[in-house]
Amino acid sequence: MRGPRLFRVTRREFAGDTATLLSGLGGIYAGGRWHAKGSRVTYFGSNISLCVLEYLAHLDVHPTQNKWPLVVAEVSIQPDFLEPKNVRELGREELEASDPNWRIPDSPFCLRIGVRWYKDREHLFLNVPSAIVPGESNFVLNCSHPLAADLINSSTLKLDDMVIDQRIAEVLDATAIARRRNPQS
Repeated sequence: MRGPRLFRVTRREFAGDTATLLSGLGGIYAGGRWHAKGSRVTYFGSNISLCVLEYLAHLDVHPTQNKWPLVVAEVSIQPDFLEPKNVRELGREELEASDPNWRIPDSPFCLRIGVRWYKDREHLFLNVPSAIVPGESNFVLNCSHPLAADLINSSTLKLDDMVIDQRIAEVLDATAIARRRNPQS
């Protein structure tokens, strides 16, 4: 029987094996909604479709200009890693009650929560609603957590090639994506 699965769309070079995928290397070089730059975290989605949408929302080059091979990484983990003692869960209602603007990019409210969660190292995962599709869940892995090594050693990784369908690429605005890369332009 297969355990719970988490998904990620990423460049093939960042998913060579389970240890590489779960290293949190990307969080060291760039900050995100739920972590500060320098934090070893890896973001996952609860399903592949959500991961594709999250990937597209964070592009800094148009898919037709992307020269890196992409993969869908499927990580099967043991159920005990997702027990309540290992997961800090935040619901959409809870977030909206505290800050109705939590979905804005670079939300300082979300960042404060995530930084505290990361530093406390009490929970292996932070389970949060997607800001893009709030009915869906993202999981942020604290790669510095004491259980991270056990997670890496006991998980299985399956990779499938991923190509952004040309029909989706056609609706994305290349100029807007370029502005993300160079906001001063």
